[in-house]
Amino acid sequence: MKKTMKKLAPVIAGIFAMALLLGCDKNYTKFYEDEDNAGLSIFSDNKNNLMTCYIHDSPWQTKERLREAYGLGANTTYEIKVYRDTSSPTNDFVHFAWFGNYKGVVNYRSDVIHLFLRLPKKFPLTRINEFSNQRIILDSTNGYFRNGEVLNKKIPGVIFFKTLNIDSSSIGYSGEMSGIFEAGFGSFQLKKGRFDHDLVYENFE
Repeated sequence: MKKTMKKLAPVIAGIFAMALLLGCDKNYTKFYEDEDNAGLSIFSDNKNNLMTCYIHDSPWQTKERLREAYGLGANTTYEIKVYRDTSSPTNDFVHFAWFGNYKGVVNYRSDVIHLFLRLPKKFPLTRINEFSNQRIILDSTNGYFRNGEVLNKKIPGVIFFKTLNIDSSSIGYSGEMSGIFEAGFGSFQLKKGRFDHDLVYENFE
């Protein structure tokens, strides 16, 4: 019996270690406030997993990328998702969706900011790497933003990708992206937007 317990001891220790690891919550978002723009994060290229901007001069921020443990499992909420939009008969779009809200205020019409970039039909997703270190003027044809506060109308703007790098593997896509943007439609203005994300395969749909 004692010999059996000695043999099982490493296994039991491993199980306990795994349980402790799985049982820990973890926040993957790092917010460092911009001293010159209250409520916004600094512009970074360090996989800090957030996007912030001003809407109507009020700070808007994506929700935290948070891993919450339960029992021997865990669930992670993500601040950004990346989709392939094939609804157009002439071209496809890569669709980025940022999930968040005004800081300290809940406005369900503004809880998602969408970005669409036009690409050829059936494009390989890694093709968007061509946008890295590029400034793109979004004229509502080649790309646009959307938000529920303006009834999801196409919002023109400009975006600069400091980094956009997508890799493909047997389990899916991963990569990183960072940059800045501004956009506007009438009185609705997205100002001083900045984003910085570590993209794992769960970010892609």
